[in-house]
Amino acid sequence: MASNYKKNGRTLSMYMSLLDIKSRSTQKLFQCCVNNLKAFNRLDINNISKYEEEDIYNILQEWIVWNKKRGINTSSIKCYFNSIRSYLWYRGIRLDQRDIRQNLIFPQMLHEIKLPITKYEINNILSVSNLEFRFQLLALLSSGMRAGELGQIKISDLDLSHSNIMVRIPSEITKTGRSRVTFFSKQVSNMIRYRLKVSRSDFIFCESRNQQQSLNLILKRFAAARKKANLVEKYSHCKQNRYKVHVHSIRAYFITKANSVQFGLGHIFAGHNFYMKEYNQYTVDELRCMYKKAEKYFIF
Repeated sequence: MASNYKKNGRTLSMYMSLLDIKSRSTQKLFQCCVNNLKAFNRLDINNISKYEEEDIYNILQEWIVWNKKRGINTSSIKCYFNSIRSYLWYRGIRLDQRDIRQNLIFPQMLHEIKLPITKYEINNILSVSNLEFRFQLLALLSSGMRAGELGQIKISDLDLSHSNIMVRIPSEITKTGRSRVTFFSKQVSNMIRYRLKVSRSDFIFCESRNQQQSLNLILKRFAAARKKANLVEKYSHCKQNRYKVHVHSIRAYFITKANSVQFGLGHIFAGHNFYMKEYNQYTVDELRCMYKKAEKYFIF
């Protein structure tokens, strides 16, 4: 740790203003960390300069244990820690990776098997959903997009020249900051063409231009449909009471089915990194052809 870290004059508000140029997910994560630390009430994040190095490590270890007792899983704790570490570094408190390994103990990472959503469960959710949410849900099912991405898709992002509409997802709305292409099934493509005839909005799938608001709306609708379909079973081993059926199950379904057609195909459409990704280089026409082979899984 730099010996003069107390004198760099930087503040929490200055750091948060710098985050304005980062992605919304990065901003949201850090705000969650701030709220978490305030609830912990042992580390004054505003007056970080009053702590010595030994104090920081001791408090952070208490914080790790405190979060574990609250039921926060290890991956989330580590994610929070990395966000906090970036802020501490900005304030001049340099937590070296080797020192972290020596001074902090994280809970063991547990990997539980997640149950896949079935076609029967998907049909149940669709059957209790209104027309608007059916449209959104089928779009997610057939494209592999994240719910937050779907709400920000505009007419200008669509290529309507084929029966399967192609969507170019702009880099500024993706989680990774990388643009990519994916496709919609003919079923959803026909719905989109009808929507274009009756709607004047630039946004195809959501009314709100705010990404977080459109995401929250989809999550709210999914939760309501899940309850109506009586798919409210939760994992008994998870202290956070996570549902077995959730909106991420839809994306996992798409990736799994697309991967069954061609190795890595689901990850390509979903924007994931995967082993030997650099050797999977396809033209748009090749991707469209492979998508058509997987399309049967996305028809409901």
